Amino acid sequence: MAFIEAAFGIELGDYYRTYLSLKNRKKDRTAFFTFIVEQLQKRMDDDNL
Repeated sequence: MAFIEAAFGIELGDYYRTYLSLKNRKKDRTAFFTFIVEQLQKRMDDDNL
């Protein structure tokens, strides 16, 4: 993580706490990725029309 912070010139903060909160979610632990997959599939379906 130190490399990523240095390479991109950003401070990630307490990334381990963020990971733990994602890990402990009851409903959808990967909500962002689920949304991205759904949008990509919708786009692919729409392009086939």
